[in-house]
Amino acid sequence: MNLARTVHLPPKHTNVSKGDEHMDSKTMKLGNSTVTVYSNLVNMSPEERKEWFDREWANGNSVLKDMAGVISEIATTTETDP
Repeated sequence: MNLARTVHLPPKHTNVSKGDEHMDSKTMKLGNSTVTVYSNLVNMSPEERKEWFDREWANGNSVLKDMAGVISEIATTTETDP
């Protein structure tokens, strides 16, 4: 007997409004693309960014951990593709 059921999972994407007036931004040209990053991290020194990442990782920041997982998947896929 085959029973089918649906399990609804919450979406992984978290929608954060762009261009929040309390958030810094930095626009860069990468090849033919213009990329604008909205983050308070863009104007931090490398040491400040490292402290922020270490603190957020220790606090279990789920968005940061999701991003790390995606980056790891991309790096793994890129390394194994011919």
